[in-house]
Amino acid sequence: MIDTKLKKLLFSIYWDGGWRDKSVLPNSEDYQLLVANKLAFPNEIIGHDDVVGRLNMALKKVDPKVVGRAFLASLSSRRPELRSALYCYGMLKPIDPHEYKGWSEGYRVCEVCRIPEKDEYDFTELTFMRYKFGMGDPLQTMPNVFVLERFEEEDVPDPSLDDLAKMKSLIQAALDLPDRDGANALKKSMKSILKSSDQEKYALIEALGYAGILKPADESEEAYAKVPLRTNWQSPVCLWRGQDGINIQAIEKFFPDYVEDLL
Repeated sequence: MIDTKLKKLLFSIYWDGGWRDKSVLPNSEDYQLLVANKLAFPNEIIGHDDVVGRLNMALKKVDPKVVGRAFLASLSSRRPELRSALYCYGMLKPIDPHEYKGWSEGYRVCEVCRIPEKDEYDFTELTFMRYKFGMGDPLQTMPNVFVLERFEEEDVPDPSLDDLAKMKSLIQAALDLPDRDGANALKKSMKSILKSSDQEKYALIEALGYAGILKPADESEEAYAKVPLRTNWQSPVCLWRGQDGINIQAIEKFFPDYVEDLL
């Protein structure tokens, strides 16, 4: 858990009651303090093969039970950084090692895995998003790998009875939704359950979607093609509706020690 003063210093780079139009770096001494505490990082250029290797290694090393325990422990403590691991772990899937095969999609990416041949990554802004909202990057692979690598260094507490009660209430809120209501309605219903900002609630629901806990019954290409372009949901939760309920298998995967407390 990071020092409150350091967290405020990190947040001040990007946030001033809302997103800054332009990031504002602190003075050199404060910036180096953030670097020393692994809250700021020089931009890094990483190639395709390294991303694939680090992705597969992270998924081998990170235990989904610990990811789930961290998610639960974040609910009362309001530590979004503990939730970000579920968001990122759910997004990432193992990729067989392969040679980069170029394919143009605005910039050069691999047609096998859509990872760029090489790219420059800003892990400082990602760290801000992790601590502020509890999310990773919905569009790129490497930032989410980075979150899991940092998660390995976390001292994950056990969830409290209050944490379990809040998660049980979240699950019940999803189960109580009218059949055709979706993620927006669920976010509104969370107001009485969690003390959190709209952005935190959004990231939390996205995490549940990526992890397969809020799993839509229909994830076909045809279903995704019908999702309105104006939606702000990135994960499969954009298709989830109340009638889809809760995926018990995902609950058992991430929260095996707490199933009886949650269902």
